[in-house]
Amino acid sequence: MALLKHPRRCRSLAALSLFALTARGLRSQEAHPEYEVKAAYLLNFARYAAWPGSGGSEAAGDLVICVLGHDPFGAVLDRTVAGRTVLGRPVRVLRPANRAEAGPCQLAFVGGDRRSEIEPWLSDLSDRPVLTVGDGAQFTDAGGAIGFVVRDRTVRFEVNLDALRHSGVKLSSRVLALASRVEGEAAR
Repeated sequence: MALLKHPRRCRSLAALSLFALTARGLRSQEAHPEYEVKAAYLLNFARYAAWPGSGGSEAAGDLVICVLGHDPFGAVLDRTVAGRTVLGRPVRVLRPANRAEAGPCQLAFVGGDRRSEIEPWLSDLSDRPVLTVGDGAQFTDAGGAIGFVVRDRTVRFEVNLDALRHSGVKLSSRVLALASRVEGEAAR
């Protein structure tokens, strides 16, 4: 992607880097600040992703971020994306009640602590161009594309390149450079 032609993208990438630094000082009883940081990451991941057929250009309709399974965000994610656009498209949050309602999702946060909660969602999304994000290294191990990890009280993320390739979603190399770990065939 030609980020230099998009100064707003450059500013957003700088903000993405800043989010990793500002997450310091999180305490276990303070769940909201952690998920404020994660919500900002989700918005920035959408800004630096290209879905198959989009060519990185503006497309019609909303960009849909879904929260599947357990929702740790509450209203934080809705506030974060309110009034925002990605490539000229309004961003909206959807919380499907079941996997059959997940059709419009383009970026999906899959909530859950156990593989038994995560794997059914990942299985249903596996043949679709959906950027999957979840909590913990076990998320990328289970086949998700991006897993949030908290290290030294800082929110970071890991990337599974095989999951990205399989979904057809491309993530900017600048975002990949910010990942604390990149795994998959392409990383070797």
